[in-house]
Amino acid sequence: MRHFCTPHFLFFLSLFTSGTFSAVFSEPVSARSLDRILAVVGSTPILQSDVKQRSSLIKSSAAYSNILGLGPKAGSPQKVLEMMIEEEVIAAASSEIDINISDTDVNKQIDSIARQNKIKRTQLVASLKQEGIPFDAYARNIKLQLQKRGIMERELRGQGGHSDSDLRKLYQERAMREYQIVLLDVPKNKQGQLKKDFKPADWDTVAIKYPTQDLGWVAASNLKKNLSSALRKSKTYSLIGPFNFGKTSQLVYIRGERFGSEEEFQKVKGQIAAGLQAKNAESRFNTWLETKKKEMHIVVNKL
Repeated sequence: MRHFCTPHFLFFLSLFTSGTFSAVFSEPVSARSLDRILAVVGSTPILQSDVKQRSSLIKSSAAYSNILGLGPKAGSPQKVLEMMIEEEVIAAASSEIDINISDTDVNKQIDSIARQNKIKRTQLVASLKQEGIPFDAYARNIKLQLQKRGIMERELRGQGGHSDSDLRKLYQERAMREYQIVLLDVPKNKQGQLKKDFKPADWDTVAIKYPTQDLGWVAASNLKKNLSSALRKSKTYSLIGPFNFGKTSQLVYIRGERFGSEEEFQKVKGQIAAGLQAKNAESRFNTWLETKKKEMHIVVNKL
């Protein structure tokens, strides 16, 4: 049984993604070195062998690539070097503001992740191994995420709320389209002429003359494809059809159209707000990271 890919496993491993960076390019420190220095961040070197090892791991383990938020082509040496430079910048900045993540802190977080997934730590380690992820690589990313969380809490606390109208607009952009429709039982020989002559102001008269069945609000995905397509192309308060419902052929009156419902919006409003908050937090963090890169002394050698 593979427990690795649960949300709790990924919580501390997928909060942020690596961005691009700019740095000063220079010639290799030593062309004769057996293990070239590809970059220096502050006083910390990043070796070619380290980049190769990390790149190889990313390419060999899709699970490891996923928890880093990387795409299939992100295992290139250049992308990996950029990611490792960012890690060193974060580590250096964390130290500067006294965010010190110890091995004990990392182990406590790993134990917490195991408990949340209702498995033992040994099972977690076994799941990682099955996914091709070395435990030290997993622990390294846990430490990185704890450093990022510490930076967010210490340096980037400003959040900014979101109004109900902002949340509602986002909800409606993603919500399922729904229609309020009424079936009109009209003899087949009169359907064509009635639809041709119909005007919105005629509805009350027509609804008295012919039997109706109000279906209320119906999601477009729950309707037959031909009816759903016709509804999308038609305006509210129009008469369309005929369409077959069971053994009967009926016209359809479009009483209303909406994207989602108020009831559903109230249920998911908190989730939408949390998503926006996380997105804004990531944006602020990336801006902070780019500023730190410019402040730090970074030298990058050609690959």
